[in-house]
Amino acid sequence: MDFVPKLNESSLAKVLVAAPEYLIRRGIVSLLQELVPIAQFLEAANGTTAVSLAFEQPHPNLCLLDSSLANVNCLEVIKTIKGAGFQTEFLILASSPAENVSHLLIAEGALGYILKTDSVEVFLRAVECVSRHECFLTESVASVLFKDIKREEPTQESLLTGREMQALKLLAKGFTNKEIAYNLNISVRTVETHRSSLMRKLDVHSITALLLYSHKNRMIDL
Repeated sequence: MDFVPKLNESSLAKVLVAAPEYLIRRGIVSLLQELVPIAQFLEAANGTTAVSLAFEQPHPNLCLLDSSLANVNCLEVIKTIKGAGFQTEFLILASSPAENVSHLLIAEGALGYILKTDSVEVFLRAVECVSRHECFLTESVASVLFKDIKREEPTQESLLTGREMQALKLLAKGFTNKEIAYNLNISVRTVETHRSSLMRKLDVHSITALLLYSHKNRMIDL
């Protein structure tokens, strides 16, 4: 393995792998067990089991979801777990960057979306980013997402204050709340307020969706 990700064991203490195919689940678990041997791995063959396992304490830090889950679909799994308030991050594994589906998954809170045909390195990079609460999209997925996010033509930029626009541009550069606070000479709590206000005004529900929407409407550059 040429690429060795920097994985934080505390961020991957419990990992849920949900996919209908047994070999895919076992392959993912075997690969990650080599890198994070102390992690607890749970496996689910369908969405119903995935939700049930996610509600067991301690709740999973990371959930790897196959987009073809049956019973309870991928979108409902994310909605249910996020709705319960668990601090679980989601990485989607899909056969294709399907229009009318991928952007909904991201909007509901999935931080990563990759294809099953992607390389092991891409998969590990995605796990590394999502476990650090950062978004990860391959170029092919991002291009579909940008085309597929359809909203009424807004006057969104006029809704934002100058400080909110400054915070948004720094978020797009990958700055943390602490770094944004330092650059704008404001408190971390004020940065958090700006983030919440941005998401409310633009009607999005995750930082990933916020950045995608802002880029699509040419408010920022990614």
